[in-house]
Amino acid sequence: MHRSLRRLVAVVLIGTIAAAGGAVATGRIGYQVTNGVSMEPTYHDGDLVVTMPTSSYHSGDIVAYHGGEDGHLLVLHRIIGGDPNGFVVKGDDNQSTDPTQPAADQIVGRAVLHVPKIGAVLDSPITRGLLVAAALALLGGLLVNPQPRLARAHRPSRRSRLPDRARKALVGLDIALLIAVALVYALPSAPAVAAAVPPTQTGSFTYGADVPVSVTYPTGRLATGDPVFTKLLTTIAVTFRYSTTALSGSVSGTVRLDADLSTPSGWHTTLPLVPPSAIVAGALNVTGALDLAQIQSLAIAVAQETGTGTAAIAVAVTASSSVSIDGAEPVTSTSELPFQLTALELALANVKPTSSPTGPVITTTTPLGTTAADPVHSPADVRHQAALGLLATLVLGVGTTIVIWPNQEVPSATPAESATRSPCRVA
Repeated sequence: MHRSLRRLVAVVLIGTIAAAGGAVATGRIGYQVTNGVSMEPTYHDGDLVVTMPTSSYHSGDIVAYHGGEDGHLLVLHRIIGGDPNGFVVKGDDNQSTDPTQPAADQIVGRAVLHVPKIGAVLDSPITRGLLVAAALALLGGLLVNPQPRLARAHRPSRRSRLPDRARKALVGLDIALLIAVALVYALPSAPAVAAAVPPTQTGSFTYGADVPVSVTYPTGRLATGDPVFTKLLTTIAVTFRYSTTALSGSVSGTVRLDADLSTPSGWHTTLPLVPPSAIVAGALNVTGALDLAQIQSLAIAVAQETGTGTAAIAVAVTASSSVSIDGAEPVTSTSELPFQLTALELALANVKPTSSPTGPVITTTTPLGTTAADPVHSPADVRHQAALGLLATLVLGVGTTIVIWPNQEVPSATPAESATRSPCRVA
């Protein structure tokens, strides 16, 4: 390659690396390595996702934001609602929305590029070191002066400090690495090994009441999903059942039930339904009475004192749990059963019950445990990581070959050759 062209390529590479590094350092480009299964099947554990901040975000965008209890955990989930003052976000594989509703200025960026599986490899210090060394070797090889040099008179031409055998061995190693990379991808993979599944916890809400048989309630029983007409019923029983896939003997904790009340005017209060109750053998079943007459009386009293008038009341029955596995740091979570109460009826708000062997239920399932179990990589993952490692080694080998490859010296011309090549003048 011509000297000017080699240097141009080197300048372009250096500029590209500097621009990319500057964009990452200033936050104009970010990248995250996914961890967990909350975004399956869109993303899988160990994928690389590149994000960029934008002027606005919309429903359907996959965004990265700082969440968690301390605000340091970088969460990559999809926007499903809300507005710039607080977006509602949720993992594609999660049953419930995230507890945090990040504002637009709290979002790090929107996902713009997805590279499967490579993230787990980039997290390896060995792979990072090989890639850095390969980049430096290539840049060094491009910056080396490739122009032929004129040898001193009567000195034999020198081709390289390394003997021909060593140079050939280096080229052979590069070819062997190239073949190895091709074979790793070409050979069939072994069957995948199932990954370890972290434990989960499930909370199920039901409500009901016995009521006189009528046209409205022909069975004499109010079931989950039915509207509650306040002229016929003033109190209903709300039941919460807790279960977990963890070993029952390793689980300890408590669950309490509350009714959170609020109105459009901003008034809100909390009514305790069931005090904290202990989880026994990994399970719990508690029932509280929701007094609709009491709630309406409170709302009317507030409306009379404030002059804001009466309106629909948002009633959210919440189950707050604090659960620990094998004495580890407790995991706190909340399940919610949302209602809207008017002067005539109480009805579910924005949720629909699902069927179960015991009847309609409102169910929420969330992960249980502060740390996930070590992932079990499938043979396909191991093969992919091996290929990337070999590829990085190949790039390093080629860069080294470019750096040490000889710049052949041109022997200086003898006096007779110089005289022969000199132009002749005709008198």
